[in-house]
Amino acid sequence: MPHTPYHNEPIYDVGSNAPTYQDTMSPLGYDFTGSKYEKYFDKYDATGENFATQSNALNQAYQNQQYQSGVSGFQDQLANQRRNTPNTGFAGSGSIERGLNQSRDQIMRGYNDLTSSFQYNQAQSNLGLQKDIWGMRKDYKEDTRGTLIDLIGSGADLDAYETDFQEEQETANRLRGNMNKDPYENGNNYNTNLTVNRTIGG
Repeated sequence: MPHTPYHNEPIYDVGSNAPTYQDTMSPLGYDFTGSKYEKYFDKYDATGENFATQSNALNQAYQNQQYQSGVSGFQDQLANQRRNTPNTGFAGSGSIERGLNQSRDQIMRGYNDLTSSFQYNQAQSNLGLQKDIWGMRKDYKEDTRGTLIDLIGSGADLDAYETDFQEEQETANRLRGNMNKDPYENGNNYNTNLTVNRTIGG
């Protein structure tokens, strides 16, 4: 009989791929990194994940202890059966052997039921942990989006922190830099000023 049956591992690892406010802002088109508004966005606190993980570990340790105790009980039953098995070859030994086989089958069914129950409980425990961590991270993202909504509602000028705006500025800055270069450098024959003006609307 195996002593360590299969059980699922949690998808989420505490501290691994923990959300950041930048992760939440990026799909919304904002980047406040290094800005005066960054202080309004809380960092993710993984304390809740730590507590949930510790609780899950204690629960699984208890389940494992109960399982090992049950396995030992079935092993003792099988050992006792082997010790009490009489020699065959005498009248009536066939019926005794059939009875022992039935008893052995019953023990194995009990063991299999115990193992299935243990695996199910372990999987459920891990699923519960995953759900808890998912919920914590979801709440953080919702709170972060709420902070953005509050900033917008307060009238804060956030245009400069829109990622589309920043990309446009970076493109314009690169083109302005080209204005100081020889337009015929490296064989490039083009009108730099015309390119810049068309791009930045000048």
